[in-house]
Amino acid sequence: MFQTLEEAQAHSIALLVVSAIRDSENKSPDEASLAVANIIVVSKDQLLDILTTTAKSKPSARKINGGTKKRAPKPVEVAA
Repeated sequence: MFQTLEEAQAHSIALLVVSAIRDSENKSPDEASLAVANIIVVSKDQLLDILTTTAKSKPSARKINGGTKKRAPKPVEVAA
């Protein structure tokens, strides 16, 4: 369990990045940076899901978990 949502998000992102770090242990810093950047690009949908999760989010409804319900965008109020 985590005390805050931010701690949980950081932990989830760390789990994604740790494999790239382990795979690049014997590589140059440039190769290691490229490996981490590649993980970010490849996992962009999962990262967006992690970062856009709120306290009221339903994980099972997320696209990454198979949710397909289309939601209408909320109307934007224009200041007069």
